Amino acid sequence: MRKFIPWLISLVLLTWVISRMLPQKAAAGFDTAGFGQLPVLVGGRVMPMDTLGPNLAFADEPPWHLHNR
Repeated sequence: MRKFIPWLISLVLLTWVISRMLPQKAAAGFDTAGFGQLPVLVGGRVMPMDTLGPNLAFADEPPWHLHNR
């Protein structure tokens, strides 16, 4: 019986390591990380969507603002 304990522990550890190496299933629903990487064109500059939000939040005036001249 004592001969099998190290083999059993090794088998459990190996099974755990192999299970961690397998790819994880993608969660169902909206891919927010992928959406943030979508390119958008604003003011002649291409930037990721997740960069656009903070830039617009802290901008003095929005890029679509029309000046009356």
